[in-house]
Amino acid sequence: MKSELMKVLDGFSVEEAYYAAGEAIPTFVIVSMEPENLLQKIGEMEEIEADIIVISPDERKKLESADSDMSRVVMSVIESGEKLL
Repeated sequence: MKSELMKVLDGFSVEEAYYAAGEAIPTFVIVSMEPENLLQKIGEMEEIEADIIVISPDERKKLESADSDMSRVVMSVIESGEKLL
């Protein structure tokens, strides 16, 4: 799964990518200049067995000061996950 996703990311403007496998379902957080196009391409992949969160650089900055469950999950993956890019 990880290698397949990395091949997809290769065709897009990606600033950062993180991976966390501590939960039952692995989680990817991807920071991209073109999040909508990337999400569409990822949606075309077969058998995705992971949570994949794609955000823009502006959204990433906003997450640092956000106080929601989703922002905490995303920041946790960014801070403690494996940095892929």
